[in-house]
This record gives sequence, structure tokens and C-alpha cells, in this order.
Amino acid sequence: MRRIFAFSILVFWPQDLGWRKHMKLGVVSCLIGILITAHAARATEPQKRIHRVGVLTLVRPDRPQLKGLRDGLRKEGYIENRDLLLEMPAARDLDELRVIAKDFCHAKTGVILTTGTMETRIAQEATAEVPVVFMPASDPINAGFVKSLANPGSNITGISWNPGPEIYGKELELFKQAVPGMERLTLLYDGRSKQPLFPRGLMVFRRVAAHLGIKLKEKSVGSLAETEQLIAWVSRKDTDGVFFVSSSLFNDFSKIAPLARVKKLPVYSAGNAEDGVLVSYAPDLYQLGRRAASYVVRILRGGTPQELPVEVSNNYVLVINLATARQIGLDIPPEVLLKANRLIR
Repeated sequence: MRRIFAFSILVFWPQDLGWRKHMKLGVVSCLIGILITAHAARATEPQKRIHRVGVLTLVRPDRPQLKGLRDGLRKEGYIENRDLLLEMPAARDLDELRVIAKDFCHAKTGVILTTGTMETRIAQEATAEVPVVFMPASDPINAGFVKSLANPGSNITGISWNPGPEIYGKELELFKQAVPGMERLTLLYDGRSKQPLFPRGLMVFRRVAAHLGIKLKEKSVGSLAETEQLIAWVSRKDTDGVFFVSSSLFNDFSKIAPLARVKKLPVYSAGNAEDGVLVSYAPDLYQLGRRAASYVVRILRGGTPQELPVEVSNNYVLVINLATARQIGLDIPPEVLLKANRLIR
């Protein structure tokens, strides 16, 4: 700095000017020297790396786990658009998801997060190198995502949320308790691909339904549009309720829930009580997102999925939507309300 200042004085100090002019030129020269030095210092400073994090999610980018993810990353000191770019384009179908997954890989995304088993399958097909964190995935061992919970053995790890096929029986029992008069039930499940847990779960579902005196009408659907069309056709003359088997296909209830309420149909769907379904029994998705954030941070700091064991979440939450119950003219038994972790009024 002193050398630049001295050089500036020598260059810009004409002998025929008065001392005031000399002083002004000296100050200007000094400022120029400071700017040059500051610019050179910034040029030599290492640029802070901004990490790219991509989210594969079908239909909706506003799932509770995504809010939890953002809050978890913020708590760890990772601020969006400063420390990382969080990209979560919404996809309407599986083909769009596959394109997005490939784009993430080509863009050298640091971590890919998935919001369900189907999304994880697509990420697995797209890459064996980019770290993948599922939040959550059902039965990741039988799905072929990891070799074991303790040692994933691949580029995939994350949060598992399903303890086994018995969960279907538990869900059906809770739905029956909320709707005591249920004798006929429409069962909708994702028919796009094989869910590793569902074949065994369906056997449990049928056994529990028979024990509860419920006659099942099973229906496979392959798209959200087909699901919405089916709900448009069904009525209380055909069924006493509709049960959606957990799948990313059924993430968007923006049309389904209002239509079901108009038809006075009780609806069960894991994790969708906020959207207007009557009963939901599922893990706390918000907390799953916060836990997934810790996986992302450890990977961004140099960890690998192979050394990060799969975490199993057993923190299930029963949510009953009383506003929906009133709209469909249903009185939930008091003993069922006492079991609820949350009531939506």
C-alpha cells in the first residue's frame, strides 16, 4: 500500500501547481491505490463454494418433510442461495421425474433427496455415484436400495419409516374405529410398479378386514388423473369409505379431498390430514425432513452414504380432521379422539 501511495504521489504531483492542488491529487491517487489493492485482494481470495442439492418429488414441492428439510439445513448454518441451491421442481408423472433425475446428475448435484420409494427407485436408476438420501422410503432393504440398515453399501441412505406389513392392519383398525359403521371399503393402491412392502401388507390388510367385518373392493390405479376420476364415480351407495395405500402417487389431494367431502365419503390417507382427508396415521414427516437435513450436511462436509446408517423412524402421529368430519356428517367416537396426537378443527 505504501509503495502504491508513494508511486501515485510521484506520478501525479506536478511541480507547477499549488500545494492545495497537490494535496487533492495526492488524496485521489491514494484512493486509487486502495481500490487497486482491495480488488487484487478479493481476486486472490478463494471463492466460497455453493452446493447444489436436488429434490425428487412427485406432484408437490410443499410436502411437510421439505419444510423440515429447509429448517434443518438452516439450523446447521446452510442458508439457501448463500451456501446452497435447493432445487425441487414438481413433476406430474414418472417420466418427468426421470428427466429431472438425469438433469441433477448432469449438473453435478452434490446430493439428491427423494420423498418416497418411487422417487428413490428413479434416483437409483439414474446414478450410482451421486449421493442419494431418501426421506423416507419403505422397506429399503427389500427394495434393493441398501444392503443393510447399518451398512448401506451403496450411494443411497436415509430415513426408513415403515416397520413392516403389520402397519396396514394398524391403519385399517384406526380407520374403522373412527368410522364405526364401516362395512364396505374401497382400497386404492399404486399399480405403476411393485411396492416391496405391499404384497405382504395386502395379505395383512385382507386378514384384518375380515376380522373387522369389512368387505374390501380393491382397485389398482396408475395415475393421479385416474384416481381423481375414480373418486368422481364412487358414492356412498357403493362404499362406506376410501383407503389410500401410502404412495407418492397419492401426494396431491387438492381435488380428491374436496370431492370426497361433497360425496360424504370418509377418506384415509397417511400424511394427508392437512389436505382434508378424515384420518391420517403416519410418521411425523416434518421431523423426517429435519433428520434428512443432517444427512445432507454430513455428505456436503465430506461424508459418504456408505458410512451413514439408515435411520428408522417409529414416531407415528395420528391426526383426525374434525372439520372434515363435520362436513361429511360424521361423529368421531370420543375414545378415538383421545388417541389422536393432533386434531384439525
